[in-house]
Amino acid sequence: YFNNKNIFITGAGVDDKTAFCIDNNGIGEVMGTGSVSIFSADEKTAFNKIENEYIIDNLKCNQLTDGWMYDLNSKQISYIPPSAKPVDTSRTDDLPLTDIWLTGSDNIPVQLSYSLNKFLTTYNPFKVTIISYSTNSSTVNDISAYINSGGRESSKLFLTSASLNDDSTIQKITSADVFVFVGDDLAQLTILNDSTTIAAMTFMQKILSGTPLFMFGSSGKISGKYFVGNTDNDTYAAYEGRMTINDGLKIFDDFVFQPKVFADNSYFENRVGAVLLGLMRERRRYGVYLDGYDILKISHSDNTISSEGLLPLILIDASGVTFVDSSKFRMSGGIAPRQIVAMNNLRYSLTSKDGLPYSFINKKFDYTTDVTELKIILRDFVLMQNYPNPFNPDTKIKFEINSL
Repeated sequence: YFNNKNIFITGAGVDDKTAFCIDNNGIGEVMGTGSVSIFSADEKTAFNKIENEYIIDNLKCNQLTDGWMYDLNSKQISYIPPSAKPVDTSRTDDLPLTDIWLTGSDNIPVQLSYSLNKFLTTYNPFKVTIISYSTNSSTVNDISAYINSGGRESSKLFLTSASLNDDSTIQKITSADVFVFVGDDLAQLTILNDSTTIAAMTFMQKILSGTPLFMFGSSGKISGKYFVGNTDNDTYAAYEGRMTINDGLKIFDDFVFQPKVFADNSYFENRVGAVLLGLMRERRRYGVYLDGYDILKISHSDNTISSEGLLPLILIDASGVTFVDSSKFRMSGGIAPRQIVAMNNLRYSLTSKDGLPYSFINKKFDYTTDVTELKIILRDFVLMQNYPNPFNPDTKIKFEINSL
């Protein structure tokens, strides 16, 4: 984050078929079909450490597309094209309505005795309602058997349009102490957002009363008000403009989630681009990536989010974004422009510390009682008379640090 001259450096990531062209005055212009992500630290950024684990709060990112210009000297955007649209930053965040646990993989058997067991141990429910669809019955049966083996009672709810006003469906929703969602057919699962049905209304009442949710892998995408679809079946979906924006269950309106981010590099552009596309298109505030058997825990009472697993928690905060834009280039074979976005003033917060909560209220990690080693960022550092001299044994060290 700073070089040997003790000044902050700037990091830039450049998409394929994209260039960042810097002139003699240090002004860079983005050219091409993709985006350039420019990372820098400022007064809101903090780098801290707990034992051997790191914490990065609010690393600034300006993600720019064709025509945007950036001044590398002042570390500010110097030109915003007229195609960019302003964003209203005055509204309050729409925070989670209940506790939500998400996982990074659709591989269910491995997660039963690990992530699901942790969830069941935490909330200690007796009645668990598993929500899916009939073509996923084999997986649901495995989950049900595991839950029942622990002395709990499970109900299987297979969603269909016809079942949304059925007494049996309402009873399974009403009696649940917790819900477990499973399945990657999100169109089937999201019929539960039809507020004209008794099942949807009853489900939302249970959510508002604080009933926790556990959502395996892909099903977790529907926890937000919107989710990005067609990320896992079409290799060139983002490249050729075929990803879709869909309605979710509105349990955490300001949230865009993407699991399996590293599961298959054929879909890497889709999955990485999905979070940013959802944030930009629907003006959402928070995005998170997850992978493998990692667990994401969202707390309603504390308004926090934390994770456990191999991948560091990577949270994107778009609440400070004031302008958005997107690529104008339609690729060969595409049905719409490449789904690459521009957003200014993004903030990335990351930690490798399992369980460390990020506060949506304070917009940083809560480590006030846990920090054992603090890495302080030097703002300025000067050595005076610091050279070997037996006749002048004194030296002066002058430095300034950021406020803690």
